[in-house]
Amino acid sequence: MTTTRFAGPSVGLLLAATLAACGHTTATPGASTPVAPTSSSSPTSSGRSESFPAPSYHYRLTISRFGPLGGTPLLVTVRDRVVTRVQYAAPSPKGSTERWARGDDIPTMEFGAVTLDEVIADTRRSDQNPPVVDWPAGQAYPSSVSVDPWADAIDDEYTYAVSHVVIDG
Repeated sequence: MTTTRFAGPSVGLLLAATLAACGHTTATPGASTPVAPTSSSSPTSSGRSESFPAPSYHYRLTISRFGPLGGTPLLVTVRDRVVTRVQYAAPSPKGSTERWARGDDIPTMEFGAVTLDEVIADTRRSDQNPPVVDWPAGQAYPSSVSVDPWADAIDDEYTYAVSHVVIDG
């Protein structure tokens, strides 16, 4: 099965990822440095960055959407601008039919394999519904990006919530 990867979740991607076999790659985190508010590389006229300045980092991502892992906080590890690992950032909620512990790898990495460059790219979407963006001044990444790709579609909306960004290396 061939899967085309989009910047944001799509019905096709969610279906393909659901049908894909479980698997992941691992990376050993190096030394860490918290990301302080700084001027970003390649700022746009709005002062926002075109890309995240560090190639290797980890961060907390919550994707609010209809579908698997919607609203589940994840820890995303990026090495050389490629997602290498996605883990649960919190244990499964009480009463959940699925059980996991904080730090467990998610069963299908495609659901949370989102780099900060992809989150930033979603702030510049040019579709009929502009994204709703919360990007604090001087911060190298947005805190949240809400996207509704198709105005007349149902359950295609998603929001990225980003926090706890740490540069590794």
